[in-house]
Amino acid sequence: MQKLFLSLLVLFLILQCCCCYKKKAFVYQMNKKMNERISNYFLNSDEWELLDNSDREKINMKYADLIWKAKLKEYVLQPHQWWNHSPHQWSLNNKGRLVSLLRKYSDKINNLIEYTEILPESYRVYLSRSYFSDEEKQLFSEKNRGKTWIVKPMGGRRGEGIYIVDDLDKFYEEVDNKKSNLYSQRHQSNQSDEDDEKKEATQLIVQRYIDNPFLINGKKFDIRCYLYVSSYEPFVSFYYPGYLRKSIYDYDKENYTNMLSHLVNVSLQKQDPNYQNEAKDSLWMMEQFKEYVLQQKNYTEEDYQNFEKNLLKVLTFISEAFVNYQENDPSRENQKRYQVFGADIAVDENLNPYILEVNIDPQLDNPHEQVTDLQLKMLEACQSFQGKVLDNQENLREFYQQIDPEYLKNQDSLQKNLILLYNSVTGYSYNYSILQERLQKILQQKIEEL
Repeated sequence: MQKLFLSLLVLFLILQCCCCYKKKAFVYQMNKKMNERISNYFLNSDEWELLDNSDREKINMKYADLIWKAKLKEYVLQPHQWWNHSPHQWSLNNKGRLVSLLRKYSDKINNLIEYTEILPESYRVYLSRSYFSDEEKQLFSEKNRGKTWIVKPMGGRRGEGIYIVDDLDKFYEEVDNKKSNLYSQRHQSNQSDEDDEKKEATQLIVQRYIDNPFLINGKKFDIRCYLYVSSYEPFVSFYYPGYLRKSIYDYDKENYTNMLSHLVNVSLQKQDPNYQNEAKDSLWMMEQFKEYVLQQKNYTEEDYQNFEKNLLKVLTFISEAFVNYQENDPSRENQKRYQVFGADIAVDENLNPYILEVNIDPQLDNPHEQVTDLQLKMLEACQSFQGKVLDNQENLREFYQQIDPEYLKNQDSLQKNLILLYNSVTGYSYNYSILQERLQKILQQKIEEL
C-alpha cells in the first residue's frame, strides 16, 4: 500500500511539473504561402505553441501570448497579449508619410543628419489640389531642372504606377493638366477637396532618381533587410541582414521605357517571360555582395565597413524619427506591440545606401533556398528575443537596461546576427557617435570664427 501511495505521489508530481510548463501560445492569419512556412516553424518550435485558426478563433486568441494577424478588427487585446503590428505603422509604409516623418526629425536635430542622406530628395504632389503648394513649387524650381526624377503613388506597392521623368517642364504641364481636370470633375459632381485627396491615385511622391547606381555585372539591385522593433514603449529596434534582388536586364540610363532595367521589384520582374531563366542568379546573399565589391570593384575592406555603417545609420535614423513621431501619442504606453519590417535599400556607385520604402508585412514566401534559410533564421532570432521580452514584460525597463551591443554578442548564434540600433531606456543610439562627431566639427568651426 505504501509503494502504491509513493508511486501515485511521484506520478502526481510529474503531472504537476508538466502542467506548470506552459509554452507560449500563438495565433496567425496570413496568406497560404506565408502560413505554411511560418506555421511549420512554430509547429516545430520548442518555445512556441501554435493555436490553429479555426472557428473557435476568438476563444483561441484569448489564450495567446503573441498574436500574428494583419488586422485585429473588433478584437480587443487582453492585458497580457502582444500584437505583431504598430498602431502607427502606416507612417513608415506610406511613402508620403515616410518623407514627412524623416523631414520633421531632421529639422528637430537641426539637420545634423540631413534627411537626404537617408532618403533621396523627395516632394509630395497632390493632383486633387487646383493650386501648386510651396512644396510643389520647390520641386519645379530652376535648381531641379536637368535632374532625373522617379514618380511613385504614395500608397503604391509592388512597383505599380511608377515611372521616370527626365523632362521637368513636360512633367509640370502634365501635373497642371491633371489638377485642372480633377478640379473640374470635382465641381461637376459636387465632391469636396477632402474626398479627392483621399484617393491614392491623386497622391504622388516625386523623388530624385539615383541614376548613378552601383551595378552588379551591369545590373541594378536593391537590398531587402529587416528592421525589428521588439517593443514601442519603451522603443527598442534592431537590424537583421538580408539579401540582394537584382534586375534581370542590364541598366540602361538612356532608356526609361523598359522599367524592368530600373525597378528591381520581384513582383514586376516575375511578369517578364525571361524571369525564370534568370531567377536563380537574381538573388544574392550579402556575403556574395561583399566579395564582389572587394574583388570586382576594387574597394577596400574599410570602404565596405563604411557602407555597412551607413546602412545602419539609415535604419537608426528611421527608428529615431518614428520615436519622435509617436511621442505625442499618450496611448503608446499601454500598447504591447512589436513588428518586423522589411526595409528596401538602394545603393549608388559610391556605396551610399538610401531607403526606398518600408514594408509592414515583408513577404516570407521566396522560393530561393538560401533566402528561405535566411528568412527562417531571421524569424527565429526575432521570435527568440521576443520570448525574452514576454518573460520580462512585468519589469521590461529593467530587462532593457542590460540590452546593449555587447549583450547580443553573448547570445545564441541566431541572436548574434541582430544588431542593436536604438534603445530608449538606456539612450543608446547607433548614430550617437555620428551626431557627436558632427556637433564637434560645428563647435570647432564656431571657435575658429571667434
